[in-house]
Amino acid sequence: MSPLELLPIPVLVTGPMGRVLSVNQSLLALISGNESDWLECSMDSFFPASCRILLHTHIWPLLLHEGRIQDVYLQIHDNNQNAIPVLVNCQRQSLNGSEAYYWVFAVMLKRTRFKQELPSTRKEVPQSAPKLKR
Repeated sequence: MSPLELLPIPVLVTGPMGRVLSVNQSLLALISGNESDWLECSMDSFFPASCRILLHTHIWPLLLHEGRIQDVYLQIHDNNQNAIPVLVNCQRQSLNGSEAYYWVFAVMLKRTRFKQELPSTRKEVPQSAPKLKR
């Protein structure tokens, strides 16, 4: 069993040109499919077009220069093209003498729902606060 399988968070490992080297079961459960479906594919296939633009114009250049990115908000999509909001961190490491990039995805589905509910909740608080004092 790969150490990546022990992590309860989706992880993707790519080469320096974005070719998929490994996908853990947490990521496969999120996006569907088997590891063999994704191996040697371009990591672009995980992202919608708008995120691919950001990936190529900002994220990869930063990774190649600094070796890491932190807390980038993107979307990945599953086999049905449903958007899944994620917070992405990535770091360059050596894997068997070659350069590899470890992508960690924090799924933000609940955060997105809370963010959408926040404006209506803020409106309700002043009305319900006096009731709570009793």
